[in-house]
Amino acid sequence: MSGDKESQAQILVIDDDEDFRFILTRTLEKEGYQVQAVGSGAGAIEALKSQRFDLALLDIKMPEMGGREAMREIRKLDPQLPVLLVTGSPDWPDRELRAAAQGWIYKPFRLTQLKSMVRELLEGRSQ
Repeated sequence: MSGDKESQAQILVIDDDEDFRFILTRTLEKEGYQVQAVGSGAGAIEALKSQRFDLALLDIKMPEMGGREAMREIRKLDPQLPVLLVTGSPDWPDRELRAAAQGWIYKPFRLTQLKSMVRELLEGRSQ
């Protein structure tokens, strides 16, 4: 994936778990993506106000501004931004979040599964 348009994609990772953010960031950077990681919904909103992203990975359960609130704010700022929801809860995402997102993935997941989903979502955006 060296040098093609897709590998230059800007990805926003939003997760309150620092170790998980690190793993996601390193995995995606190794695929050639540009990644910014934040630890909260409020941090995501600030990032979206100052930079354009091609994809966001959003943890659903976070303290303070959780996934639902963050998704509403993300949609206000960038209605077209593809969002991949990440959750460890089998009862999530609920109907509202599923309708607002382009996909979801349950923790724990294989990194190959994540990379495949990211690639598919980015390819769909570039068409």
